[in-house]
Amino acid sequence: KDRFKSKKRIGKGQFGEIFPYQKTEQDFQWVVKRMEVEKEELRNLQGEIDHDRTYQRLIHNILKCFPEIVIGFSCNHPCVVPVNGYFIEKTENGYDIYLKLPRMKMSLFDEFKSREYSKAFYEEAQIVKYFYSLVSGVEYLHKRKIFHRDIKLNNVLLDEKGNAKLSDVGTAKHVADDDFDSFLTGDHGAVNYKAPEL
Repeated sequence: KDRFKSKKRIGKGQFGEIFPYQKTEQDFQWVVKRMEVEKEELRNLQGEIDHDRTYQRLIHNILKCFPEIVIGFSCNHPCVVPVNGYFIEKTENGYDIYLKLPRMKMSLFDEFKSREYSKAFYEEAQIVKYFYSLVSGVEYLHKRKIFHRDIKLNNVLLDEKGNAKLSDVGTAKHVADDDFDSFLTGDHGAVNYKAPEL
């Protein structure tokens, strides 16, 4: 636990915060993503706390984090960011879930913004490299019947060598063969990245 540098937050997303995970000050290999699952106090008509429903909601929220753990652990592809470890800690307000991930340089969104500001446009070869990496990562997931469901610039990370990798499989889902019709018509993903008909 002393390797988790909770006072040095290096990023924040919609569902978690990123912190360094360092054995020494020169160790920049890993980060930890912390997701907080807090108790939600649900009240009945008499104004009393409904402990059974609160507990059920808490467990439901914890289970929502499991796809990222399970799918992240099972992925072994150079274009998909893996999960290398996890830990669940009980807190006063619920639970904290920690995921150990390889440290990446930045998201593709951040690089786009940086290039836009400096007017440093992409060479065609770089665009092809990113596109090939993303298609390779998606193909790998689809062959394993895993659907990411939230591909966007913020969920494409770049390592120190500029290689693009799909990350954040928290909304991903493994789909059985007999569930394709009902699942693929669902409405998932970030609003700004959805198809117009959704």
